Amino acid sequence: MAIVQSSGVTSGTSTSFSRTFSATPTSGRLLICAASFGTAPNTLTGPSGWTLLTSLTTGNVRAYWWYKYSDGTEGTVTVSWASSGGFGSMWIAEFDDAVSGAPITAENEASASTVVTSVSSGTATATASSGLAIAFFAADNGNNADGSRAYSNSFTERAFQYAAGSDRASVGIATLTYSATGNYSSTFSVTDTGDEMYGAVALFGSALNNYTLACDVGTFTFTGVDAGLRAARLLVADNGAFALTGNDLALARGLRLTAEVGSYTLTGIAAGLVYSQPEVVTKRYRATALNTPFTGTALPQRYSARAIPIRVTIRAR
Repeated sequence: MAIVQSSGVTSGTSTSFSRTFSATPTSGRLLICAASFGTAPNTLTGPSGWTLLTSLTTGNVRAYWWYKYSDGTEGTVTVSWASSGGFGSMWIAEFDDAVSGAPITAENEASASTVVTSVSSGTATATASSGLAIAFFAADNGNNADGSRAYSNSFTERAFQYAAGSDRASVGIATLTYSATGNYSSTFSVTDTGDEMYGAVALFGSALNNYTLACDVGTFTFTGVDAGLRAARLLVADNGAFALTGNDLALARGLRLTAEVGSYTLTGIAAGLVYSQPEVVTKRYRATALNTPFTGTALPQRYSARAIPIRVTIRAR
């Protein structure tokens, strides 16, 4: 799990924050925008087309953050307000994580008007077995919260955006890739004098949780990493015993492997399965009254070649 690109800005007495992605984000990827203020912004407007995660609109520090799944057209991201005086910071990022769906959020507003040296994000409960947890922390004055920063529960800092000066609020971002359902939270702490702070967390379930592997009666063995299954492809098999090893690219298109009664072994790359044709135009190896083995690549057999016994009649004169 990694950040593909990010950008931050700190401003005072302006009426907007604007940051531009250095490259157009990839469609479907998670985008995050977080903003904090030491002075309350008047009539704040978030970035167009984004969804608000949580916000703090009372107290000495104000905080807002949004998310969006990229449509592949994003360039400049803007947060604006009606009048000057919004001292604070903004940070945007594109994540490469395969996540999807609406996030699960939590927040902690308890320290918004009290000087503290640590603040919890609140606790969110994951219902997906894997995903990405993102914690957002804001401090009224970043100068008072930048010393020896730490995040609990194995969260890793990804950004700490602020500038020197009074009431220049900071944006802190930390993430954790999780692999089990349950509760997730982080506590941000500093050795500085501290300040009024806000914390929040959002859980984004992995896109891989949406996919299902289904099979009928039979014995199936998968070894290695089958990248085809990562794209939510459905593997369907009829009665029989099948062993798939390595990366079977044919499964990437959700192809159907069908076998009639018998014992079949597929080894190497079976290109004939790529188009999922039943034995390649109903190719069937049939023998009549003889035991006829077929080995190697028998291209003439594509069109139901049939082995017919030679009949010899001998008469006594």
